[in-house]
Amino acid sequence: MRPPHKKAHPVCEYGASTWGECDKATANAYTDWQATQQVILAARVVTGGRAGAFFKDHGEFGQLVQILAGKREGFTDKTGNPSSATFVLRLRAAIARITDEGLAGYNLYTWPEVPADITQ
Repeated sequence: MRPPHKKAHPVCEYGASTWGECDKATANAYTDWQATQQVILAARVVTGGRAGAFFKDHGEFGQLVQILAGKREGFTDKTGNPSSATFVLRLRAAIARITDEGLAGYNLYTWPEVPADITQ
């Protein structure tokens, strides 16, 4: 059994007052981290000249690679409509975070340099 939240985290970085709130905030932060890692990986695929392998892929990662390579405008679902899946929303937010702020301190990799021609 865990000790009371206020003893274990006198100053919770998420501002939570209970373990339930803290666990939920931690899970959300982790999922955001995962989305950021997906964007970093997709950027490395594009800058490494391997994006062409994903141009016919309709999965979330394939679409992400296509977006970063400039071959697609946005994410779509299986019917071709704009996707509103939860993880897709997190991917969009991660792209915006990286574009606007650079990489957050918790990421393991640095943002790769974009070569002049990434259309391969």
